[in-house]
Amino acid sequence: QARRNKIFPLSHCSVSIIVLSFLGAWVVSVPYEGQLLYTLAEYFNVDSYPWLAASLVMQIVGLLAGGLLIRTMEASKRVLLVAVPFCILCTGAFFFTSYWLWVVALLACSAAAGLCIASCWYFFRICTAPGQRFGIAVDLIIIISILKLMVNALVVYVSAYAGAALLIVILSAAWYFTFRLPKEQKE
Repeated sequence: QARRNKIFPLSHCSVSIIVLSFLGAWVVSVPYEGQLLYTLAEYFNVDSYPWLAASLVMQIVGLLAGGLLIRTMEASKRVLLVAVPFCILCTGAFFFTSYWLWVVALLACSAAAGLCIASCWYFFRICTAPGQRFGIAVDLIIIISILKLMVNALVVYVSAYAGAALLIVILSAAWYFTFRLPKEQKE
Protein backbone atom coordinates (compact mmCIF):
# COMPACT_ATOMS: atom_id res chain seq x y z
CA GLN A 1 0.00 0.00 0.00
CA ALA A 2 2.89 2.37 0.68
CA ARG A 3 4.09 1.93 -2.91
CA ARG A 4 0.62 2.65 -4.31
CA ASN A 5 0.40 5.85 -2.27
CA LYS A 6 3.73 7.04 -3.69
CA ILE A 7 2.55 6.49 -7.26
CA PHE A 8 -0.91 7.94 -6.74
CA PRO A 9 -0.75 10.10 -3.60
CA LEU A 10 -4.08 11.42 -2.39
CA SER A 11 -5.04 12.82 0.96
CA HIS A 12 -8.08 11.46 2.77
CA CYS A 13 -9.84 14.72 1.96
CA SER A 14 -9.12 14.31 -1.76
CA VAL A 15 -10.35 10.72 -1.70
CA SER A 16 -13.57 11.71 0.07
CA ILE A 17 -14.15 14.46 -2.52
CA ILE A 18 -13.61 11.99 -5.37
CA VAL A 19 -16.07 9.52 -3.85
CA LEU A 20 -18.62 12.27 -3.19
CA SER A 21 -18.32 13.66 -6.74
CA PHE A 22 -18.75 10.22 -8.35
CA LEU A 23 -21.71 9.38 -6.14
CA GLY A 24 -23.20 12.82 -6.70
CA ALA A 25 -22.93 12.39 -10.47
CA TRP A 26 -24.75 9.07 -10.20
CA VAL A 27 -27.46 10.56 -7.97
CA VAL A 28 -28.25 13.43 -10.35
CA SER A 29 -28.13 11.07 -13.33
CA VAL A 30 -30.44 8.36 -11.98
CA PRO A 31 -32.56 8.69 -8.85
CA TYR A 32 -32.72 12.48 -8.74
CA GLU A 33 -34.82 12.83 -11.90
CA GLY A 34 -31.99 11.80 -14.20
CA GLN A 35 -32.15 11.79 -17.98
CA LEU A 36 -31.57 8.04 -18.00
CA LEU A 37 -34.87 7.34 -16.29
CA TYR A 38 -36.82 9.76 -18.46
CA THR A 39 -35.38 8.20 -21.61
CA LEU A 40 -36.09 4.63 -20.51
CA ALA A 41 -39.62 5.53 -19.40
CA GLU A 42 -40.31 7.22 -22.72
CA TYR A 43 -38.83 4.33 -24.69
CA PHE A 44 -41.00 1.76 -22.92
CA ASN A 45 -44.03 4.08 -22.76
CA VAL A 46 -44.19 4.14 -18.97
CA ASP A 47 -45.41 6.95 -16.73
CA SER A 48 -42.35 7.92 -14.69
CA TYR A 49 -43.71 10.80 -12.61
CA PRO A 50 -45.09 8.90 -9.59
CA TRP A 51 -41.95 6.80 -9.26
CA LEU A 52 -39.62 9.76 -9.56
CA ALA A 53 -41.55 11.53 -6.81
CA ALA A 54 -41.31 8.39 -4.67
CA SER A 55 -37.59 8.28 -5.48
CA LEU A 56 -37.09 11.75 -4.03
CA VAL A 57 -38.93 10.73 -0.87
CA MET A 58 -36.73 7.63 -0.54
CA GLN A 59 -33.60 9.76 -0.94
CA ILE A 60 -34.77 11.95 1.93
CA VAL A 61 -35.43 8.83 4.01
CA GLY A 62 -31.88 7.63 3.25
CA LEU A 63 -30.39 11.02 4.11
CA LEU A 64 -32.27 11.17 7.40
CA ALA A 65 -31.36 7.59 8.29
CA GLY A 66 -27.73 8.30 7.45
CA GLY A 67 -27.74 11.49 9.47
CA LEU A 68 -29.18 9.69 12.49
CA LEU A 69 -27.18 6.45 12.27
CA ILE A 70 -23.73 7.42 11.04
CA ARG A 71 -21.65 8.70 13.93
CA THR A 72 -18.13 7.47 13.17
CA MET A 73 -15.77 7.27 10.21
CA GLU A 74 -15.76 3.50 10.45
CA ALA A 75 -19.57 3.35 10.23
CA SER A 76 -19.52 5.79 7.33
CA LYS A 77 -16.98 3.74 5.42
CA ARG A 78 -18.86 0.52 6.15
CA VAL A 79 -22.09 2.02 4.79
CA LEU A 80 -20.31 3.10 1.59
CA LEU A 81 -18.65 -0.29 1.11
CA VAL A 82 -22.07 -1.98 1.19
CA ALA A 83 -24.29 0.67 -0.41
CA VAL A 84 -22.17 1.48 -3.47
CA PRO A 85 -22.15 -2.09 -4.85
CA PHE A 86 -25.87 -2.23 -4.11
CA CYS A 87 -26.31 0.93 -6.24
CA ILE A 88 -24.26 -0.71 -9.00
CA LEU A 89 -26.65 -3.69 -8.97
CA CYS A 90 -29.69 -1.41 -9.00
CA THR A 91 -28.27 0.53 -11.96
CA GLY A 92 -27.73 -2.79 -13.74
CA ALA A 93 -31.46 -3.46 -13.33
CA PHE A 94 -32.13 -0.76 -15.93
CA PHE A 95 -30.66 -3.05 -18.60
CA PHE A 96 -33.77 -5.22 -18.25
CA THR A 97 -37.20 -4.35 -19.61
CA SER A 98 -39.21 -5.21 -16.51
CA TYR A 99 -41.17 -2.20 -15.29
CA TRP A 100 -41.52 -3.53 -11.75
CA LEU A 101 -37.84 -4.39 -11.54
CA TRP A 102 -37.11 -0.75 -12.42
CA VAL A 103 -39.51 0.52 -9.77
CA VAL A 104 -38.05 -1.65 -7.03
CA ALA A 105 -34.47 -0.87 -8.12
CA LEU A 106 -35.20 2.86 -8.31
CA LEU A 107 -36.77 3.04 -4.86
CA ALA A 108 -34.10 0.86 -3.25
CA CYS A 109 -31.19 2.68 -4.84
CA SER A 110 -32.73 6.03 -3.94
CA ALA A 111 -32.66 5.13 -0.24
CA ALA A 112 -29.11 3.81 -0.67
CA ALA A 113 -28.16 7.04 -2.45
CA GLY A 114 -29.32 9.04 0.55
CA LEU A 115 -27.21 6.84 2.84
CA CYS A 116 -24.20 7.22 0.54
CA ILE A 117 -24.45 11.00 0.40
CA ALA A 118 -24.85 11.20 4.19
CA SER A 119 -21.75 8.99 4.58
CA CYS A 120 -19.71 11.05 2.14
CA TRP A 121 -20.88 14.24 3.80
CA TYR A 122 -19.55 12.92 7.10
CA PHE A 123 -16.10 12.51 5.53
CA PHE A 124 -16.37 15.90 3.83
CA ARG A 125 -17.19 17.60 7.13
CA ILE A 126 -14.38 15.86 9.02
CA CYS A 127 -11.69 16.19 6.33
CA THR A 128 -12.14 19.83 5.33
CA ALA A 129 -11.59 23.04 7.24
CA PRO A 130 -14.67 25.26 7.57
CA GLY A 131 -13.04 28.01 5.51
CA GLN A 132 -12.36 25.63 2.60
CA ARG A 133 -15.78 24.01 2.36
CA PHE A 134 -17.44 26.55 0.10
CA GLY A 135 -14.68 26.41 -2.52
CA ILE A 136 -14.55 22.63 -2.40
CA ALA A 137 -18.35 22.43 -2.68
CA VAL A 138 -18.19 24.60 -5.80
CA ASP A 139 -15.57 22.28 -7.27
CA LEU A 140 -17.80 19.30 -6.42
CA ILE A 141 -20.75 20.85 -8.22
CA ILE A 142 -18.60 21.48 -11.29
CA ILE A 143 -17.27 17.89 -11.35
CA ILE A 144 -20.75 16.45 -10.81
CA SER A 145 -22.16 18.62 -13.60
CA ILE A 146 -19.45 17.57 -16.06
CA LEU A 147 -20.02 13.89 -15.31
CA LYS A 148 -23.79 14.34 -15.59
CA LEU A 149 -23.36 16.05 -18.97
CA MET A 150 -21.26 13.13 -20.19
CA VAL A 151 -23.90 10.64 -19.07
CA ASN A 152 -26.75 12.69 -20.55
CA ALA A 153 -24.90 13.00 -23.86
CA LEU A 154 -24.51 9.23 -24.02
CA VAL A 155 -28.16 8.69 -23.08
CA VAL A 156 -29.49 11.17 -25.64
CA TYR A 157 -27.07 10.65 -28.55
CA VAL A 158 -25.98 7.01 -28.19
CA SER A 159 -28.36 4.98 -26.01
CA ALA A 160 -29.74 4.78 -22.50
CA TYR A 161 -27.76 1.59 -22.02
CA ALA A 162 -24.49 3.37 -22.84
CA GLY A 163 -25.34 5.97 -20.20
CA ALA A 164 -26.16 3.23 -17.67
CA ALA A 165 -22.86 1.51 -18.46
CA LEU A 166 -20.93 4.75 -17.86
CA LEU A 167 -22.77 5.17 -14.55
CA ILE A 168 -21.74 1.66 -13.52
CA VAL A 169 -18.12 2.56 -14.32
CA ILE A 170 -18.47 5.78 -12.28
CA LEU A 171 -19.93 3.87 -9.33
CA SER A 172 -17.19 1.25 -9.61
CA ALA A 173 -14.59 4.03 -9.41
CA ALA A 174 -16.37 5.43 -6.35
CA TRP A 175 -16.27 2.00 -4.74
CA TYR A 176 -12.54 1.65 -5.51
CA PHE A 177 -11.79 4.97 -3.83
CA THR A 178 -14.01 4.06 -0.88
CA PHE A 179 -11.45 1.42 0.11
CA ARG A 180 -8.88 4.22 0.41
CA LEU A 181 -10.95 6.21 2.91
CA PRO A 182 -9.71 6.10 6.51
CA LYS A 183 -11.50 3.99 9.10
CA GLU A 184 -10.87 6.38 11.94
CA GLN A 185 -10.00 10.00 12.38
CA LYS A 186 -6.34 10.68 13.12
CA GLU A 187 -5.75 13.76 15.23
